[in-house]
Amino acid sequence: MKTAFLSDIHANVEALIAVLESARGRGADRFVCLGDCVGYGAEPEKCFQILIETCDIIVAGNHDLAAAGTLDTSRFSEVARASTEYTKQRLSRGMKQRLAELPPVVVENGLVFCHASPVQPLSFPYIRDLAGATDVFEQSDDFRLALYGHTHQPMAFSRGPDGEVRRWIQPQLTVAEDTSVFCNIGSVGQPRDHDPRASYALLNSDDNILRLHRVDYDVDATADKIERAGLPQMLSRRLTAGI
Repeated sequence: MKTAFLSDIHANVEALIAVLESARGRGADRFVCLGDCVGYGAEPEKCFQILIETCDIIVAGNHDLAAAGTLDTSRFSEVARASTEYTKQRLSRGMKQRLAELPPVVVENGLVFCHASPVQPLSFPYIRDLAGATDVFEQSDDFRLALYGHTHQPMAFSRGPDGEVRRWIQPQLTVAEDTSVFCNIGSVGQPRDHDPRASYALLNSDDNILRLHRVDYDVDATADKIERAGLPQMLSRRLTAGI
């Protein structure tokens, strides 16, 4: 079985469709979304509807809960708060309810799916370095593979039998029996690693290889929709630079 993992779509329909087509072309037969279906982009309702119809599992991101009205946005930037208000106005009551009901973490056969961290997931920490990843390994129950998003920057951390935590930036790694892996799959709809291409991961259960993939999509069409919607211009301009 091949499972595709998506995160941080952020109402970017063009990027989402491109990633789904790429994943299906590579043999994906199951889809998991790691949160932030909405926020920042111009088409929250359409984007979330596609994800509902496609994904077997969707976990809650901070922008999802903010749009549902269940997360305080006082820690959000001004741009993020503006996009949250836009999103709230364009989501139906039913969609807001479905966002509010998304689980923060799902555990399945040694795999952990979360938006930011399996440790206190609703605090949404930003884990980008060895220190943050080491805390996750030390505070979590044993897991073989935990997948997350939130930072919009693909990277992975592994802990081997010697207990040492290492950082990986290669696009492919093997999830060995004696190793735990904590992997950020990057962002579908708003990458921030200076690569504007959409990012997603594909796990092959036959060989336990996790591969990160990048996909081109129509960035200009997405940016134009953001600008025509009256959202902050920064949200359209950052897409072309991947920041």
